[in-house]
Amino acid sequence: MLEVRLLTSQYASIMAEVYDQCFPDAWEASFFQDKLESSCLAYGAFQEERLIGFIFTQLVQGEGEILTFCVQEQCRGRGIGAQLLQKLLQQSKISQYFLEVNAQNKAAISLYERFGFLKRGVRKAYYGKVDQKAQQKAQDAIIYGYSKK
Repeated sequence: MLEVRLLTSQYASIMAEVYDQCFPDAWEASFFQDKLESSCLAYGAFQEERLIGFIFTQLVQGEGEILTFCVQEQCRGRGIGAQLLQKLLQQSKISQYFLEVNAQNKAAISLYERFGFLKRGVRKAYYGKVDQKAQQKAQDAIIYGYSKK
């Protein structure tokens, strides 16, 4: 059974572990802890008391920026991300959100658009570095915005 609930700074190290499983860069537990104690809000998805995903939002002057949003790979495709995003949008008093998403992340883009996020712009080569030897190119980020109606 899945439960979505508000996260406090006591979950910072577990959040860092889940983030590390989902993304190539690492965010330290101290980052999550500091942000949760000051300007951020997070909701976590728990399956049998195990954190399997979360949405992490910074609140600035009446707007929310979704800093990161992740669900462990083995748990994807079950609507967990949709439940997290829905909880954030329903529970928050913030009426406007924005975020950046990797242009190659079709599943995330589909989710955001399904919830009414609109494309606002593109940041060229925002994710990663160009690696000529590995023939990897930096990926563009699409900027999305959301306003409650």
